[in-house]
Amino acid sequence: MRGIQLALALRQLSAAQSEIRKLQRIDTLTGLYRREHVAKQLQEMLDRSKARRQSLGLIAVEVDSFEEFIERYGTLEGDILLRSIAELLTTELTDHDALCGRYNESTYVVVLPNTSRRTLTATAEHLRRSVYELGIKHEKSSVAPFVTVTNGCALYAAGEEMDADLLLQRARAAVRQGQGNGHNCVQV
Repeated sequence: MRGIQLALALRQLSAAQSEIRKLQRIDTLTGLYRREHVAKQLQEMLDRSKARRQSLGLIAVEVDSFEEFIERYGTLEGDILLRSIAELLTTELTDHDALCGRYNESTYVVVLPNTSRRTLTATAEHLRRSVYELGIKHEKSSVAPFVTVTNGCALYAAGEEMDADLLLQRARAAVRQGQGNGHNCVQV
């Protein structure tokens, strides 16, 4: 009897530990991977791409005028917005072998293995247009009457010397450049 109780307790402990590991990787608001997990996975994917001499694309998806959205509609609506965009990313990227994650409050990252510059920018443009087509009202935006995103793209080309941090920096720099060019765009 005691052996059965011990076995049951060990199974429950194992299940609880597994759930804790999952929660450490997943952003509970969006259901996407957290920044730390994405960074680790990005480095592993980059290492695989280097070994296979393949390219690797990264899209940083930044919600335009997010703070203004929160000021106008409140935190609850902001959470709904973030979940909606996360669901869109997941749905729109099902045909790709993509990794999606939440990078910070209003930024997501999408990693596309073995992709060309053309496919990377086309995917980023498709995502940009799809977010706009959600038609989520944004009265405080100076960009458009609906929520928009600025997508920054960075590409690792086979043979380049690069690590995950540099790839992320390039994508974030592309976002800033796109925001400087008026938002609601794709920048490489």
